[in-house]
Amino acid sequence: MVWIFAAVVLWLAVAVPSFRKILLIGAGVVVCVIVLVILFDSLPKDKESSKLTPAASALPPPTPKPIPPDDVETGEMRSDFVGSGGQVRNVTVRLFNHSVNETLSKADYRLTIADCKGRPGTKANATGGVSCATVHDETGSFEYIRIPPQQARDVSLTVQGFGVTILGSPKIDLKITAAQAE
Repeated sequence: MVWIFAAVVLWLAVAVPSFRKILLIGAGVVVCVIVLVILFDSLPKDKESSKLTPAASALPPPTPKPIPPDDVETGEMRSDFVGSGGQVRNVTVRLFNHSVNETLSKADYRLTIADCKGRPGTKANATGGVSCATVHDETGSFEYIRIPPQQARDVSLTVQGFGVTILGSPKIDLKITAAQAE
């Protein structure tokens, strides 16, 4: 269809001299319109919707405030130990936040588990005391806690390495090494 139209226009331009003038004016108008469209598209637009606005810069998270480790007390430790020859896999401890103004948000700890032979008050060895050997020592942190000032919460941890076998009785010690506030 386009070829037929182009052939008719070319035939009229060759055969009719007055049609050449109209064709020349029409071609000039088409070229001007194309140039104007290209220039219009390349100009910067000042509309509100097209202006690039810088995104609000994300504020860096506030630096955590350290809390003295002595302000965090551990107490009332419990484990899943069932008896001689059993394993300690989970330990639950109550953390007390003695800070007056700061909410505790993270606490680093050191957990030691000792296997003790003999019972307190019995003569298990020549010195008459209890003999203990450390069988597990790990460090970690309670990262997603929230303990308001002057309050306590129970937190649990899983002993690394599928637990620790205890032949006598366990002596579990958890010491807070560092603490941070919100």
